[in-house]
Formats: sequence, C-alpha cells, structure tokens
Amino acid sequence: MTRKIVIFGAGQHAAVVADAIAAQNRYDLLAFVDDSAPSHPQGFESIALFSSDALRSLLDKESDVYGVMGIGTNFLREAAVSQVENDFPNLKWATVIHPSAVCSSSAKVGKGSVVCMAASIGVRTNIGSHTIVNSGSNVDHDSTFGSFASCGPGVTTGGSCSVGARSFVGIGSTLVHGTVVGDDTVIGGHSLVLGSCESSSVYYGAPAKRVRKRAPNEPYL
Repeated sequence: MTRKIVIFGAGQHAAVVADAIAAQNRYDLLAFVDDSAPSHPQGFESIALFSSDALRSLLDKESDVYGVMGIGTNFLREAAVSQVENDFPNLKWATVIHPSAVCSSSAKVGKGSVVCMAASIGVRTNIGSHTIVNSGSNVDHDSTFGSFASCGPGVTTGGSCSVGARSFVGIGSTLVHGTVVGDDTVIGGHSLVLGSCESSSVYYGAPAKRVRKRAPNEPYL
C-alpha cells in the first residue's frame, strides 16, 4: 500500500521535493501545506494546497501520514520542523531519495532528509535529519552532514569531511579530504575549501577564506 505524504512549504524547493517524491514512487503526495503561499508550485497545480487547519482535519481521519520539509533555508527549516512537531505530534517524517541518486548500503540518511537527483552518498557516510543533499552533489566516504545542513547543486566533498548543523555549502564548491565545517557556517559558491572552517562564519574563494562572522538566522550571503 502506498504511503501518504504532505510537503511543508509551497516554494521552489517544495517543487524539487515533489519531483523526487513522484520519481521515488513510494508515497502518494496529498498536499503542500503552507498558510501563506498564494498558489501551488508551478507544475504541481493538481496537488492540493492545504492550510494547517486543513491538515489537522486530515490527520483526524488518517493515522498513517508522513511529512517532509519543502523549505530550503536551513534555520527556517529547523524552526518549521519544531513547529510541526509541536502542532502535529503524530505525523511521521519521511526520507526522500531521488531514484537517480546513489547511496552506499552502509550510508545513513536521517529522517526528513532529501537527497536530490543524481547525488551520491559514499561508504559509511552519515547524513543527519532534515538535511538536503542537492542535485549532482557527491558526499564521499566517511563524511558527515549535520542535521538541518544543506549543500547546493554540484558540491563535492573528499572523504572524512564534516559539515556542521545548519551549515550550507554553496553551489559547485569543493571540500578537500578531512575538512571540518563548523555549525551555522556558509561556504560561498564555487569555493575551494582546503582547511577547516569555524562555526558561525562566512567563507568563500579559491582557496576559501573567512570573510566575517555570521548569525544563525542570517541569509546565506
């Protein structure tokens, strides 16, 4: 029996998640849930757009419903997960992996995480909860992405890298073997990271250099 799922959010990233769900063919997508969205994500107009109240009514009737975040910004996704878990304690979190992605059998991908099209997750790698590995990214062996972290498309890490909670690695960036990125840090797009990066900071360049401090709720750049 196909499981039922809702996506929280109705923006561009929600459409990426919806596409992965359709390709995965494990879930029946019931609705996007967003109290403020003016319309459905483009291309998914046939899927219902629920308010929180509509979801609450659904969950009064349906006990086996899963959810996943369609919110790309890390600190907003974390706040939304906390709110959803408070409002809908019986909702289960789905893990969505696009079928074109390659995940080692020894890798672990946490609840609520999304692995996008053509990404690869290496041997003994651990992806945390509600984390995003974007299209075409390659997270090599023995690496770790913390919960609520994310990377843009085309990111490459060497083996034994660590990306902290809520940190973001920008599009096309490369982390050499053994790199450690602290929590709440942003690596700018197309950066080459040759050494470890402090928490709560912004880095970019080739080689990447620390540019300034960063608060957890700041925009990426």
